[in-house]
This record gives sequence, structure tokens and C-alpha cells, in this order.
Amino acid sequence: MTEEFRKFSCYFFLIILVLAACLAAGCNDDETVNKKAEPIQSKPASADTHQKGEQIVAAYLKAIDIPYSKGRIRMTVNTPDEGTKIYEAEVIRRQTSDQTITLTHVVKPENESDLATLAIEKKGQKTENVSYAQSTSKFVEFDSSKQTFGGLTATELLGGELDRYTFNYIGEKNIDGVKSYEVESTLKPGEQSPLARVTTFFREDNSLPIEIHIFNSKGEELRTFHITDYKTIDGHTVTWKTTIENHVNNAKITLEALNLSFPAKMDEALFTRDNLKKLVVKRA
Repeated sequence: MTEEFRKFSCYFFLIILVLAACLAAGCNDDETVNKKAEPIQSKPASADTHQKGEQIVAAYLKAIDIPYSKGRIRMTVNTPDEGTKIYEAEVIRRQTSDQTITLTHVVKPENESDLATLAIEKKGQKTENVSYAQSTSKFVEFDSSKQTFGGLTATELLGGELDRYTFNYIGEKNIDGVKSYEVESTLKPGEQSPLARVTTFFREDNSLPIEIHIFNSKGEELRTFHITDYKTIDGHTVTWKTTIENHVNNAKITLEALNLSFPAKMDEALFTRDNLKKLVVKRA
């Protein structure tokens, strides 16, 4: 993977706050953590636990079912090797019953503002991820399972292709004084994905995630998400601030929305490859 391609792909990381797409976040099976962990087995599921798990996830999807959104996101990344780096990106999104399109454009630091990505998610299909490389004047497509900034994957940040998963209710837990429901996500029979096992805690009051634990196939916890702030905008409650611990490389990441709005309509031309190219060329 070239350095330019790595940079383009890594900025999918900035999408997570707008999409609240922690639910099916995952990892590559060959990742290892710095500490030894015992394999974790899924708890036996019954028809009742499956039905309740599906209901909880349906409530989550309803909560984020917003046709159009636009906002600005700040990402602060701290790693032992590189110290602290701060990025900002503008994100727009269009969502229908069978398709979600997200355009992300880095605006800070200014010397990297020629970076932009377009993600097209369709039910039952692989997500189409594309960037525009000005150096070659070509569009570059890449797979969602590719490792990105901090060891995360594009799938991890774009919703995880939820229709490929089964959800089972595990139990209740109070987190930060909030009643939450634990749901386990596992692949349906015949499905293949680099994502392994995820447990997500959904708040009872707003149906959004409050905590997510991501495991590889060996049961090692690779990443932990904590949603620490929420806001209500135009009647929609959204995640506003998220902290992430990456146990693989000891990185700590903070994601925070700087502004967010939900227009009634947006120009469809904004969600195209042509617009992606214009953003990159304009800022270069």
C-alpha cells in the first residue's frame, strides 16, 4: 500500500461520530494484543434472546435513521511512537432504506486538505470505498477490510454491514449510572468477514451505544469504545464525543463533533465521484 493510499483510507476513521457506527465494529483475526487473553465463547442464544437482540438493534437503527446530515469532526490521536496529532474533517451523509453514502473531506491540517473519501454502502453488497489520487489523476478503490489509521478498518467505521450479522441479547448493566442492554453481534451462517465478535451496550433512554468491546477470534479484546457525550439536535439525539482505546498499539483516540446539522435536503451531486475529485483538486 502506498503512503498516499494509506492516508486516503485512514480518514474513514473520522466518520464514526456522525454515523454512530460502533455496533458492528471489528478487527482482523491476525491482530494480537499486548496482554494474554483467554478465548471468549459466545453465550448460548435462545429464540427469546435473539428476538430481543434484534429489537434493540432495530431501535438503534431507527434512532440514526436520518436522511441527510452534515458536520465537522475533530480527531485527536495519541500514540507512544508519534505523540499527539489532531485532524478535522467535514462529513456529509445521505441515507435511504437500502443505501448510505458518506463523503469525508479533511480540512485540517491544511497541508493534507487534498484528502477526501467517498463510501457507498448497499444492503447485501460490499461497501464501495473510493478516493481520488491527484498524483495519478485516478480514482482509487479499496476494500473495507483494509487496515487504516490506528489499526482500524473502514468496515469498523462505516457500520459493519449489519445485515450480515445476528444479534443476541445478553443482559442488562448500569454504565455511568445509565441502564444499558448488552447485545452480542455474530456473523450469520455462510457469511465471511474479518470482523470477529463484538459486544455493544445500548442505552435504554436513547437506544444509542454507550460502550463497545471488540474481540478477535481468539477472544482477545482489541479495542474499547466509550461514548462520553451526547447532544440533541433538531429532535435527534446523537453521539457527540467518543474515546477509543486501541489495545493493539496502545493508541488513545478522541473523536468529537464540532458541529452537526440535519438538512431537509441536499444536492445529490454532492455525493458523487465528480464532487470528490473537485474537493481534492480545489484544495491541492
